[in-house]
Amino acid sequence: MPFPWCCAGASPPNEQFPIYSGTTPPPAYSSIKPCTHRGLHAGPSRFSTPYARTPHHPTYNLTNVTRSTTTIEADLTFASTSPSPLPQYGPDIRDLSLTIDLESEFRVKVTIQDKERARWVVPDQVFPRPGIVEGYDASVRLYDVDLRVEGSEGGDVGRRDVVRVTRFGEKPDDEVPVFEFAIQDLVFKPQYIEFSNTGVGGEGSDVYGLGEMVGSFRRNMNGSCVTIFTRDAASPPNENLYGAHPMYMEIRPDGQAHGVVKGLIIDHEAQLYFFGPDPSCLSHSLQFFLNSNPMDIHLNPNTITYTPIGGILEFYILLGPTPISVCQQYSTIIHPPAMMPYWSLGFHQCRWGYERLEDVKTVVEKFKANQIPLDGVWIDIDYMDKYKDFTFDEDKWPVAEVRKFVDNVRENGQKVVMIVDPGIKIEAGHVPYDTGIAKNVFLKNERGTDFIGKVWPGKVKFPDFFHPATQDWWTECFREWLDQVDLDGIWIDMNELANFGNGEIHEDGFNNPVDLHQLIGSTDSGPTLELPDGDLSLNDDDTTNVGSSGTTEEDTIFPIETGVKSAPASNQPLYQFDYANPPYRINNAGTHLPLFSRTTSMTALHHTGIREYDAHNLYGHMESLATHKTITTLHPTRRPFILTRSTFAGTGRVAAHWLGDNHSTWESMKYSIPGTLAFQMFGIHMVGPDIGGFNGTPSETLLTRWMALGAFYPFSRNHNITGAPGQEPYVHESTVRVSRRYLAMRYAMVPYWYTLFYLGHKEGTPVLRPLCFLYPPVKDVRGVETQFMIGDHVLVSPCVDPEGPNRGYIPPTDVWYSAWTGARVPTDQTLVTFADDVDTTPVQVHYRGGGVLPLHSKPGLTLKDTRLGGYDILVALSSDGKATGQCYLDDGETRDPEMGVDAHMVTFDVREGTLVSSGVSYRTDGTGWRVPDSWAKVNKIKILGVEKKAGWDGRCVAKGRGGVDIEGRPRWEGDVLEIEVDGVRIDEDFEIRW
Repeated sequence: MPFPWCCAGASPPNEQFPIYSGTTPPPAYSSIKPCTHRGLHAGPSRFSTPYARTPHHPTYNLTNVTRSTTTIEADLTFASTSPSPLPQYGPDIRDLSLTIDLESEFRVKVTIQDKERARWVVPDQVFPRPGIVEGYDASVRLYDVDLRVEGSEGGDVGRRDVVRVTRFGEKPDDEVPVFEFAIQDLVFKPQYIEFSNTGVGGEGSDVYGLGEMVGSFRRNMNGSCVTIFTRDAASPPNENLYGAHPMYMEIRPDGQAHGVVKGLIIDHEAQLYFFGPDPSCLSHSLQFFLNSNPMDIHLNPNTITYTPIGGILEFYILLGPTPISVCQQYSTIIHPPAMMPYWSLGFHQCRWGYERLEDVKTVVEKFKANQIPLDGVWIDIDYMDKYKDFTFDEDKWPVAEVRKFVDNVRENGQKVVMIVDPGIKIEAGHVPYDTGIAKNVFLKNERGTDFIGKVWPGKVKFPDFFHPATQDWWTECFREWLDQVDLDGIWIDMNELANFGNGEIHEDGFNNPVDLHQLIGSTDSGPTLELPDGDLSLNDDDTTNVGSSGTTEEDTIFPIETGVKSAPASNQPLYQFDYANPPYRINNAGTHLPLFSRTTSMTALHHTGIREYDAHNLYGHMESLATHKTITTLHPTRRPFILTRSTFAGTGRVAAHWLGDNHSTWESMKYSIPGTLAFQMFGIHMVGPDIGGFNGTPSETLLTRWMALGAFYPFSRNHNITGAPGQEPYVHESTVRVSRRYLAMRYAMVPYWYTLFYLGHKEGTPVLRPLCFLYPPVKDVRGVETQFMIGDHVLVSPCVDPEGPNRGYIPPTDVWYSAWTGARVPTDQTLVTFADDVDTTPVQVHYRGGGVLPLHSKPGLTLKDTRLGGYDILVALSSDGKATGQCYLDDGETRDPEMGVDAHMVTFDVREGTLVSSGVSYRTDGTGWRVPDSWAKVNKIKILGVEKKAGWDGRCVAKGRGGVDIEGRPRWEGDVLEIEVDGVRIDEDFEIRW
């Protein structure tokens, strides 16, 4: 609902309001008054300020409703007797359309837009919509859509046209509303939309998602606000950060879950792996709002209100019915995440401050000398010539020596990744700049000349990834660079867009690289990057460009086809958009900073006139798409690895993500867990923070604990800031010991990890899972945010309290085994204080009964060496003596391998004391990829949960392919039954009976 008249500082309903134009902001901020309704406050506010909703005059009425089998359409007409709500935010767009597409048995799409289709919509070329599933069986839909008119006997006053999406229950009375809104509560203006979903559970319901931000995994539903606007910041809690993901999942008191994504509201019913009560009694949903404009999302009991300042309303509702299934269904909208190369699951080391190639060589040598695994060697902007993209500093990073270094570490099985920023140095003779000017590929200001910003190299221009010529130019820049040194991965940073100033810069002649010493400040925790506050000759004004590519007739600014528009509706001729100072100011940075703060001007223009105001949240996503296209063009058969900081819905299909510039604090380590879990929901599974913290200096204890926890992030990388002491895992002896122990466990578990990544890639199943995904009706686990599951069968419980001890929740309805001893863990109490010393065992790991985990037998210092050690098969029996599992096999680097040809899935099934492996069926013509002999050997079967039987003679029966008897040598190792086998391969069917 709109803000109440008494609280918004607006004119009385019967008073005329002006249509604001130009750059003069309307008096929308200074007139905000405290709201006395329910103790709430209306209007732009601090982050934690609740959002007020009170009765008001109706806005739109529902008319001209038509229905077909899969679509409901209607007009929304502004009520003739109603005054305009919130006039300080502009005039109302009076004619809207409503479309409800029943796209599949589990998916509904709701779209509200201007009838003339003149407003900005996220382009299909950027975000392909799945559309209605052709020929699906409408009789098995999990939902019903209801349009009803309530209270119409009094005319427009008191009338409520309600749209409701309900979930079918076993009986009609059991239908549960998951999405609901009243047409009369809608506000739809050129630069302000207000939409409230009242189909949200009240007290006892929990909401997860919405980001990117640092904070708890479970959202505060008592008046908090989440802002969606991509921004370069040093990870302050509860503020908008690098990514734009307006989606959420709701879990209700009885275990029902529901989710919404902003811009496109997607209600995905989450699939839930639940062990306890019958999961069929639970339901989960997810809503996704597809919209790339800046927005606030206000969270209150029973209501979630969206206030985007542009675009249209486009929602997907998914019906699940479990948390996992809702994630899988969401992946059908945004596309499943990319399959990662095998080496990327190893450990990675980076540092901003390896000033010379010799520094990196020393790091690699010290990892080996200290017997600490290392697969990824990362190089920050230090390698560049004065921080210019696609260059090398020949004094400190001579190309010939860098090439030799890369070749040498690659022979050892290690890989090298380097960073690229989007800003291209303005410098005649710098080839990427010269060719970019020639091809006219740079972002424009509103006068049609090239926009000028400033980052590390000084003045720069930014590629416009909407321009059709940019892709070929970007590919050629990479081709010439990678021809010098062929890298294994690409790291793209600063793509929110980051800009060291507020909008465009003055032409003051200053064009030197940034002096890093001026930007590194000191805090109690150590060195910290302090970005400039716009004082480096930067502002949001006009400027005369040097060497600008300008515009051509081809680039005349106009909205392009297929709804890719960035213009006001033609039925609002008196309204003039104010992009720099929109009438409603979102809660940017928690203090309502202007949108152009430390980024580009919102008036900047992409190809065909697309405004930065509309497309800002898409920049990192567009760069990720372009970089993926580039790498797959240059290496068509190689699986790419791209790491990006800024993301949008769907970025995971081409790139991984790290959580940005965090801090060397216990709080930052703790928040890394909900941050990583959130991106499992967002569809970006390869994610993790900078281990040890980027800003500051970690204590020995913090670094040691974080290295142990870091072994269980999907993306495991240590990284820190220049000017700080090194925080590599070999800097303290205690850190060395713990790192060896936990990274050995990670490397042993990589076959299990890799299988989970494959299932995520094919089905959208998250790799990491919060406990509430497995036990949603259990209120005790709803707020557990420092424990998580890897897949279904590995529980990770780190100690994030500097004082200890380590405590964790052990779900009592399942069987659990210690990963260290194999002993069954008592579950007579749910909250357990672990007895191990937190200094030597800072992270507890437990296997859940019912799973078969493929493991590497002999963890090495690289995954290349580790694969040569063969496999162990770990069986964790359930209470009824059963277990199942899978092992995905391919060469780890080929792009898009075909199942059954270049990739294979082995299945394991255990029951009645027998393990049966399916093996692999290779093609009879001898083509396709086969598991190399050097990888294939199965060494041991480890069985947890077998009781030692009196009088057991120690024999077992083992049969290989074709039923041939093979030798099996069982023995007890504490509580674990180990069976050594000879002649068993991971790709051949076999049977072990004990």
